[in-house]
Amino acid sequence: MIEKLMQLPWREKAGLVFALALVALYVTDATVAKPLVRRVRRLDTAISVEQQRLDLHRKTLAYADSVRQQYAGVKDLIGVAGPEQEDIETFKNEIDEMALRNAIRLKAMRHLPPERTAFLVTYVVEVNDFEADIAALVNFLHTVGQAPGLLRVRQTAIAAPGTDTVVSGSMVITKVMARAADGGTP
Repeated sequence: MIEKLMQLPWREKAGLVFALALVALYVTDATVAKPLVRRVRRLDTAISVEQQRLDLHRKTLAYADSVRQQYAGVKDLIGVAGPEQEDIETFKNEIDEMALRNAIRLKAMRHLPPERTAFLVTYVVEVNDFEADIAALVNFLHTVGQAPGLLRVRQTAIAAPGTDTVVSGSMVITKVMARAADGGTP
């Protein structure tokens, strides 16, 4: 076969070499160049995405000092959660004290499982039955709203059994506290 190729005229040899060079270039393009170009484009896209993410994180970090200052101002509004049972009992005692101060008669109270998020614990106490004068109930609700530690009345149901000013009902009261980190601070 090589003997036949050697016998070809100069022009045909040049054409054959040119054709083989084109085939080699095509194979090199298909197996090396195009995959390399695709990889470079993917890397450029990934770099662009990461650059945008970095810019976003830098913008977020620009607020770090402001957030620290604001946190310092409000960190005492909520306490740091300790042992769960102690916190629940303390919370129930707070509700009892506020009820006594406002002449609310609590007949049944129970705690529900705490609701947890990444940084907060919300303790929930359900007052199943209470009796109070309307004015005393309004004062109690105001006292709960003004109490330190983010106490809130989440839900209330009120019924007036008679024509007098005494009402009865039930309510759900919550208290939000910061979860303690491993070192004991939020």
